[in-house]
Amino acid sequence: MTIHRGHLFHLTGRPTVSDSQAALQSVPDGALAVGDDGRIRYSGPFADLPSELAGAEVVDHRPGYLLPGFIDTHVHFPQTYSGDSYGGGQLLEWLNSCIFPAESRFADPEFARAAAVDFCDRRIAAGTTAAVVFGSAFPHAQDALFAETQRFWLCRLPAVERLRIIWIQQFYHDQGQVRWRRPVDQPPVNQRLHSPYDPDARYAKKRDTSWIGYKVHLTETCEADRPNLITDVQTTAAATPDGAVTATVQSALAARGLLPETHVVDAGYVDAALLVASQVDHAIDLLGPVALDHGWRAHSEQGFDLSAFTIVWPDRVAHCPAGQTSRDWSETCDKRGTPLVHITFAPTTCAACPNRPLCTPSPPGKRSRPRSLVVRPNLSMKLCRRGASSRRARSGRNDIPVVPGSKALCHRAFGASDCAAAVMLDTPKPTSSTSSPQQPSTSPASTHGSMATFGHKRDSQDSPPWSQMPHEVNGGK
Repeated sequence: MTIHRGHLFHLTGRPTVSDSQAALQSVPDGALAVGDDGRIRYSGPFADLPSELAGAEVVDHRPGYLLPGFIDTHVHFPQTYSGDSYGGGQLLEWLNSCIFPAESRFADPEFARAAAVDFCDRRIAAGTTAAVVFGSAFPHAQDALFAETQRFWLCRLPAVERLRIIWIQQFYHDQGQVRWRRPVDQPPVNQRLHSPYDPDARYAKKRDTSWIGYKVHLTETCEADRPNLITDVQTTAAATPDGAVTATVQSALAARGLLPETHVVDAGYVDAALLVASQVDHAIDLLGPVALDHGWRAHSEQGFDLSAFTIVWPDRVAHCPAGQTSRDWSETCDKRGTPLVHITFAPTTCAACPNRPLCTPSPPGKRSRPRSLVVRPNLSMKLCRRGASSRRARSGRNDIPVVPGSKALCHRAFGASDCAAAVMLDTPKPTSSTSSPQQPSTSPASTHGSMATFGHKRDSQDSPPWSQMPHEVNGGK
């Protein structure tokens, strides 16, 4: 820690030109405490230094001034030694006779490194701590510039560093050439930076709509005889799965006494674990279209799918349609930690079964494997089956609560029309919808009824359009 003592003179806040005089701060005997990491820890009168800084080294600059660094909005690194040259008075003559030859000297790595040192020295000598620097066309020269600016503590603007990382994500050096990275060589989408202005903005795609920014999940009441009221708003990263928000929404509703009896949700917000958790944690029904069995047996009139088996949970066995009993029962978890039960029948039992072609068919000449089942624990299994049966029973029907206010609300709030028009679980949303719907309780005074939670994309507000982003890199790491 170093304390610089002198006449402190600077602006506070972010004033406009007309307000700048009122924002001027003059402290004749001021102190500027700078940490070992280059960050300012204290700025103000020397007499008011915090006690924890009492033992720090003091550098006395009096009667000199302590001023903020200057900002140069346009300076060229390759013109370190030629910015003041004269080549005939005309722009093209000056470029051809002075600037272009001077910039070509940066092809020499040793010359480029020496120029980077001198460039940064001159910036410091002039008090220029921030600058928009136009770099060299030679990658090694740009590397030298980055190295020196970091050594001088000049390359510390977060937005600039993020922009450099964005370039690294997109480009790489190959034998002196800058090339595009293949998609497989780029970071995962949920970890990739997309804007130097907003480090949390992420890319996401749902159906035919893609965006960079965030996702907002809105919850509203959906009683037929009452107005639709927004009861909860959750904002997440764009790539956050909808199911990761269900428990958060329910907890927020519970904290405000707004839990419903039935929480109607779209497919993205429901799975077996959430069905169980909703009942165990909040004593409410989570109603939504659980994923159906997409295996060939479920879609064939001849195959034996999971629903054809009877599971006796107390005895830890399963019975097949032919009346045979399973042999093995093991309880494990998948890679996400979800509890699973693996049930297997004996090979000899399945080999002698006349129903084997409907259960475990095998190609000619191949030995048939015994039938095995993978199921959720008892309560999860029952709830999933109930949800799947309910979904099949409602197929083609319009008996799910409709939320007429959702689309109008989205249009007013975001100026958009691609949110869920209604939380109607068996009716697909518009293909441009960017996240799934949900539903909670009815009113602050009641714990009965149902609610709707639906999602909508939200672009990063501070990020410029991609057309304004750099699509080339003059070197860089």
